[in-house]
Amino acid sequence: MTPINKTLVTLLFLLPLVSLDIEAQTSWQKYSDNPVLHGSGSYGIYGDFDQYEALHPFVIEENGYYRMWYVGVSNSYSVGEAISPDGIFWYTLRGNPRLTPGPSGSFDASGIRKISVVRDHDGYKMYYYSPVNGVNKIGMAYSPDGHSWTKHPGNPVLEPGSQGSWDDAGVWAPMVLYENNGYKMWYQGTDGTVPEIGFASVGYATSSDGIHWTKHENNPVVSHGSAGEFDYYTAGEPFVLHLHGRYHMFYTSTDASIKNKIGYAFSRNGITWTKFRGNPVLTSGPSSWDGQGVAAASVIFKDNEFKMFYVGWGGGRAIGLATAERNMIIKEPGTFFETQRLLETYPNPFNPTTTVHYKVTKPGQVRINIYDILGREVETLINETKAIGDYSIEWNAQIFASGKYFCRMINDDITEVRELTLLK
Repeated sequence: MTPINKTLVTLLFLLPLVSLDIEAQTSWQKYSDNPVLHGSGSYGIYGDFDQYEALHPFVIEENGYYRMWYVGVSNSYSVGEAISPDGIFWYTLRGNPRLTPGPSGSFDASGIRKISVVRDHDGYKMYYYSPVNGVNKIGMAYSPDGHSWTKHPGNPVLEPGSQGSWDDAGVWAPMVLYENNGYKMWYQGTDGTVPEIGFASVGYATSSDGIHWTKHENNPVVSHGSAGEFDYYTAGEPFVLHLHGRYHMFYTSTDASIKNKIGYAFSRNGITWTKFRGNPVLTSGPSSWDGQGVAAASVIFKDNEFKMFYVGWGGGRAIGLATAERNMIIKEPGTFFETQRLLETYPNPFNPTTTVHYKVTKPGQVRINIYDILGREVETLINETKAIGDYSIEWNAQIFASGKYFCRMINDDITEVRELTLLK
């Protein structure tokens, strides 16, 4: 039996829902030479917009490069830009900062913070928040190229709710997607019942033009947790990735220790969310640079791998990288993954043997493994090269205890999972 690697954060998504076969199993590992982007003062460069700290990254892939907008801290909070060929080595660009605080008395005079950048038919839109007399509000800027930005003259575009509402004390940390000619925003809101901390949760709003927003009637869509949970005070700073028919949210949490961690939730429609039962997925340390907390994730998925850029802090704040392979594909009846069932088991339930029938659609390496309910690999049924065709193999579970197991097949970039029930 292969033990769980305790140095990694293991996600085994096992939903007790009839419509789901299984979610995913993913292990996050921090880059050994973190952080990947410091404030310029760490390099002996002083007087720049980011001389003290680099935080709040937002990363996209574009033209074969990784492109990052981030918040730099000096005497104020401004937005700069960096580019990387691999997500590890970053080069800040000339002309930084790209977006700076407004003049005294303006909505964003106190700084530009926690940004989200979206590409649409007009170019780019950047959403950000700024405190106005101690109350956070969300503004927007637009750009034809992502370099030169113009603030929307009617800022802010999203304000706190009416008195007594869940977000009446502030809205911030916007995350925006452009889909089907419309805009979707997830944002952090609070009623101010716990000064300086929360309670904070995630709300949802929609817009046809990216300027005029309608908040969802059943907000918040992701609430902070209960006493004793990792997100008791805060569920906020959402980052949302729409992948393979699912929305994936990585969010910042705060518990009674007042130490930030990163949690994960998933949704079919972006409104009804389920938190991962193994949260948090990323925590502080063991290195000193992020020993006091991790927050503000920005996630890229490429070549079957996730890259998470996040803020860590020890003595100061900087940007780090964690990676994870996508080991299991989310699969649900009715989605395009259901067009052809490549893996079947019969009988099921069974005792003590069952036959695994599988179809190879791409010639190459095929691996079939069995996992227990805790996500531990308990047996490898096959790991060899196969031609296109139909195959079967028997699994004898005589030595295993009764319960739920999962059979996973990987063939090139195709992954399928079936739940098995062993009855003795």
